Amino acid sequence: MIKIKIVILGHIPYSIDKNKILKWKSNLFEILKPINSVTINGNSDGKSWEFTDDNIEKQLPLRDEADILLAVTNIPLQSNYFVRRFSDNRVCMTFDTIVEILIKKNIPLENLILRTLYSNSLVYIRFGNRIPLMSENIKFTHDETRGCIFDMNGSKTNIVYSLNGLKICDLCVKSLKSISDCKN
Repeated sequence: MIKIKIVILGHIPYSIDKNKILKWKSNLFEILKPINSVTINGNSDGKSWEFTDDNIEKQLPLRDEADILLAVTNIPLQSNYFVRRFSDNRVCMTFDTIVEILIKKNIPLENLILRTLYSNSLVYIRFGNRIPLMSENIKFTHDETRGCIFDMNGSKTNIVYSLNGLKICDLCVKSLKSISDCKN
């Protein structure tokens, strides 16, 4: 069972039901209590007011006894991504520009957190109990929107298709199964 530590990075001006996240039952991962808040030290340093990877890396706490640390924030991340991967199995996910889409479509904000937990847990397993860095040229997402937790969502409005039911498309299942078969 993968142990995941979640922290709130900076101020999130939306209501997130932490208890819903903490009570989530999964055969893949366990969420460690509590969900703490971490203050952002410093300002955005990107050309478009985003926080660069170097900046976020300095903001992230250690994962301690957890296998994966997920930092949830509302600030814009480098290259307009909604998830970035960092050293020592740490991941940062943002609601920036996505929260309005979720609210408009009446999708609970917690669904984005859960999607991120599932996709990164499977990536962790796929890559030998580690989260690859952003600089590593690996392929585990796909550009086409299929309603899969591995959709790239280059157009963030398409994220709604992968947040209800948390599905994995047939091609991703086949890819994950082939990795699993190689380990047996």
